[in-house]
Order: sequence, then C-alpha cells, then structure tokens
Amino acid sequence: MFRKAILLFFLMIPLCHVTVQADYQELSEFALPESVHTLFAQTKLAIRTKDRQQYWRLQKRWEKNYPNHLLLPYLQRFYYQTFMDDLPTSVIEAFLTRHAQTDFIRSLQFHYLAYLSTRDRVRFNRWVKQTPWHWLNPRLQCQYLKNIVQTVAAAKEHDNVLAQLWSTPQSQDKRCDSAFTYWRKAGLLTPERVMSRIKLVAAKGNPRLIVYLTSLLPDTQQSIGRLWGQVANSPGYIRRLERWGHLSSETLSPIVYFGLRKLIWEDMGLTQSLYADLPANVRFTPSQDFSLTKMIAIRQTLNHEVDSMYWLSKANRLGQADDLSYWTITSLIREQDWQGVKAYLYKRKDLTTREQYWLARAHAHSGSDDLARRTFLELAEQRHYYGFMAAKQLNQSISLNAKELVLDSRQLNRLSQSKPLQTALALYQVGERWWALQAWNQAMRSLTEEEGLAAGLVAYDLGWHDRAIMAMAEFGEKNLLDVRFPQAFVAEFRAAAAEHKQSLSWLYAIARRESAFDPEVRSRTNAYGLMQILPETANYLTRTPVSKNRLKKPEINTDIGARYLAYLEQKISAHPVLVTAAYNAGWKRVLQWLPQEEMDLDIWIETIPFKETREYVQAIITYEKIYAAQIEQDSIFDDVLTYAKISIDDLTPIAQRARLSKL
Repeated sequence: MFRKAILLFFLMIPLCHVTVQADYQELSEFALPESVHTLFAQTKLAIRTKDRQQYWRLQKRWEKNYPNHLLLPYLQRFYYQTFMDDLPTSVIEAFLTRHAQTDFIRSLQFHYLAYLSTRDRVRFNRWVKQTPWHWLNPRLQCQYLKNIVQTVAAAKEHDNVLAQLWSTPQSQDKRCDSAFTYWRKAGLLTPERVMSRIKLVAAKGNPRLIVYLTSLLPDTQQSIGRLWGQVANSPGYIRRLERWGHLSSETLSPIVYFGLRKLIWEDMGLTQSLYADLPANVRFTPSQDFSLTKMIAIRQTLNHEVDSMYWLSKANRLGQADDLSYWTITSLIREQDWQGVKAYLYKRKDLTTREQYWLARAHAHSGSDDLARRTFLELAEQRHYYGFMAAKQLNQSISLNAKELVLDSRQLNRLSQSKPLQTALALYQVGERWWALQAWNQAMRSLTEEEGLAAGLVAYDLGWHDRAIMAMAEFGEKNLLDVRFPQAFVAEFRAAAAEHKQSLSWLYAIARRESAFDPEVRSRTNAYGLMQILPETANYLTRTPVSKNRLKKPEINTDIGARYLAYLEQKISAHPVLVTAAYNAGWKRVLQWLPQEEMDLDIWIETIPFKETREYVQAIITYEKIYAAQIEQDSIFDDVLTYAKISIDDLTPIAQRARLSKL
C-alpha cells in the first residue's frame, strides 16, 4: 500500500522536465512474491542448522516452483560453504567452474582455498593459479609462495610477487618467511627495498618492525635505519641535527622532512625553531618547503594563533592549493578582518558559493548593504548550506527547487532485462544486503544515466533508500528531494522523537547524514545502524548491554539516537548547533572550541577545527531544513542562525565547569 501511494503521489504532480507514465502493476514486477520470501528463509535456516534432509526437500520445491531463480545460486553457494568438509571436492569445483571469475563466487573460492591450504597442497596450488591474485589474502598468498618458492631460481621467477608482498608497513604472515629467505639468497632483497619498507613502516609508526628491518641492511647503513626508527618513535629526536653532519643531504633530508611533518602536530614551537635553522646538509625541494609551510599554516589557523596569516602568506608565496585558499579565508573570517576578506576574494575568479556568502557578509559589515543583499538574493535561490544561510540573512523562506519524476514503461522494460539489477533487488528483499550491494554495484556499471536514475526510483519504491540516494548522486539528479531525502522508517522515527522530545526533522537529518537510512551499516569506528550508535554509548545510555545486532534494529537505534540527543542537551547545551557538533565530535571536544567572548554563530561554524565536524554541522543544518519543509514543521535552527551569537554562556553549568577544568 505504501509503494502504491508513492506512485500515485508522483502521478498526481505536474513534472518540471519530463512527462512519463507508469502504473503500479509495472512497478510491482520488481517485488518478490511472499512465497519466495518464505521459501528462501526456510532454505537458509535449513542450511544454517545443518539440516541437509530439509534442505533437499526445499531444493525440490525450488526446482518445481521456481527453477533457475536468481536467488537459487546464492543458497547453493551457502550450502557448499557450510558443508565443505562433507562434500566431494568435485562437486564444489564444478560449482566454482560454472561461475568462474565472477564476484559472485569470490567468497566461496576463498573459503575453498583456505580449506585446501591445510589438506591438499597440490590441489591448493592448482586452484590458486585459477584464482585472481587479489582475491587472496596475504595468508593464502604466503602459503602458495611457501609451497612453490623452495629454490633461489623460483625466488627469481616470482620476484614481482614477493616484492609486492614485501612492500607493506605491517609484519607479513610467517608463511612468507621461507620464500623471503630464498629471495634474499637470490640477492633480490636489496638494501633499497629494505630501506623503502623502513620508510613505509615509519609512516605507520611501528618502530619495533624497523629494528628487525634494520638488521637486514649492510652494516654501513644500519645507523640510517636506526635513525628512521628513532624519529618514527619520537619526531623530536631531529633536534639533535648536529650529530648527523656526516650524512649526505640525499640521506638526511627525507628523515628530517618526515620528522618535521610529525612534529608539527606535537610541538609547534620546536617545529618552527628547527625549520628556521636547518643545517647545510638538509635541503628540501620546493614542493617539500610548500608542504611544510602549508601544514604549519593550517595548524596555526586551527589553533587560532596570531601568526597564522604570516604562515598562510608565506605558503601562498611558495605555491597555491585549494585547501590553502580555504584556510586563508577561514583565518580572515576568524579574525573578522572584513577588509581582508574583500581584498583576498576580489583577487579570485569564479568564487565558490562559500566565498560568495562570506564576501556578502564582508560587504554587510562594511556598510555596503546593497552589494550584500544582491549576493544574498542570488545565493538564496540555491539549495545548499550557504543558500539557506543567505535566506536567513534576508529573513525569507528557503528555496528547495524540487521536482518529481516517475518511471516510464520503456525504462522499466530495460531494467527488467538487467540480470545483475534483478538479482540485487531480489537479494535486498530477502535480507541479503551485502550480496545485494555487490550485485547492485555490478548493475550500475552497465546502466545508462536514464536507466540508473530509474533503478534508483525502483530502489526507493522498494524501501532500499541508501541505494536510491546513491543513484541520484551518481547519475547527477539533485532535485528529486523525495528520493534524496526520504521519510523512511516513519513509525520508528516518530516514536523516538515523541519519547525523547526531539524534533523529527532533526532525527531524519542525522540519519540521512550518518547512514543514508541503511539500518545495517557499520562505520570504521564501529558505530552501527541508522543513527550510527557506538555500542559503548548505547550501553551507557540504556544502562544495559546492547548487542550489535540489536543496534541494527531501526526501533532500537532511533530510540538510542534520540536519547543521545536529549542527553547531550542536558550535558552541554540546549543549543541545537552545539548538540549537533557534539553528536559528531563528542561534547568534551566541543567545549574546547567555544570562544570566551561572543562570536557570530556562522563564523563559529565556519571555523570549527575538525573538517569532518564542520562539514557535518553544515550538512545537518541543510538536511534538517529540507526535512522541516517536507513535513511542514518549523526548523529547529530557524531561531539561532540569523546573526546569532554563540559563547560559553550557551553551555549548561555542568559543561561550563567541565570547560574551566580543562583550560
């Protein structure tokens, strides 16, 4: 019923660019029958519980009712992987051969090779040769090399592969040791290759491995290896430059450059002192000088140091980069040097929307109200953060510039011919999200722009919102706001908002930014679900252990996300911008970013030290205002943006005491 309502809604609205036709019957062809859902779940359960008799009974039902169904190979692969120990190798190999070299078979082939690696050396070696090398992990690669590199001649034959395995900043699997030994005996583990790896390891900060690698160098070069290790362990060690007067510039300069780059983030005073007084045998290239100067300038700007403009100007004289321009403008804004903002931006061509906004702000501060208004009016017609901020300066409504689009019969027919897309949609509907994503990515590579957009609309209709959002971005359609900013999991979000007295549009905006409404996504920092909740945060807020699987449930995740916002409001401030920043960066960090004196809110947002948090806050403000317009409610940011001020007075008493204790 929900999907039909969406389609009827689209059909009732006049279209801005394209008039197309579609009906519910055509769109419903992409939906799996309930009987397939049930049969798939029963079959997978039989495999998981290792009930082989039940599996074969269900297999007969597949053959009778749904022969050659797109989902059947996925169940068969799961079966072969589960019962690998009990099945003849010929059966598994026949299945692998039938689907050879396709991503579909990759995981099974990997598990089969892992299985063979401890049981059948000959068969293992033969199947490695039939497997794309990048499908193997280092353990299997090393096992293969251990099997075949047992002479100096074999090491020479496999020089490229061994060099690739060697060039890693981590300790390699012990199975590679024997192959590396023959490689070294062949004279191919040269000092240059050892030194190259030492530099990789130093960059990753693993001094212990450098100790071992240094032992592989000739005696005359081991002091250089130790020096790399000492600087990697403590970059301040480069203050002892006078001890290294005997080293050539070619040897010493890379070490000092590496040390200074690390030291910038640890001790700026020492960095500037050492950089200003380099010995004669340390000579940097122009690009290295620019890189160091730029890093110092950005670091000083982030710390709001008074000499930031000196370093930015120096870096500008050495070379120009987009991020350097960004930080030059940021420093001028932070200092509220409005004449400097105008002077700098007048020299630039094709100003970005950010630069246009701040030029208008500079005009307003300088009394050039007409110039400011003209730019604000132009920006306010656009749908982005600076456009919305410009609209607030003018005290007018934001422009959404939305349009609606539906599918036509021809697009649907073409999509129905795409086996990867059909497979992706089927897998999504039975809950196989990871495999669905692989099939979806394969399908996207073969679709035209029109077909890709149509596929995104089908995904939207099926509730696969993250893929719909990505399709709109990939194929350049920014104005289908119902698809790009869906109101997903309506009951769960409404319940969470009501329970914890939070704005529904705010919750939607955070989920849109955090997960694009994928309830099963996990971040690199181990955050889970729609609102990207860390398990430790969930445990703290609920006072009970919350499993990772429970965090993937929309009703639990949205509840904890809303509860976390309420907690942050009590902990740090009722100010929605501060709470938004704290949701991303942690409330204690946000405390340290607040100015002692009052500051314009838009200036504070613009100068948040963490790029991720700065962009996060800007995105949430933008998304929330879009959602507020969609659901016809007031934006929570409306009352705080227009020339609003922010200071430590906005903090709760608890947060103020915590901030003072850190200063």
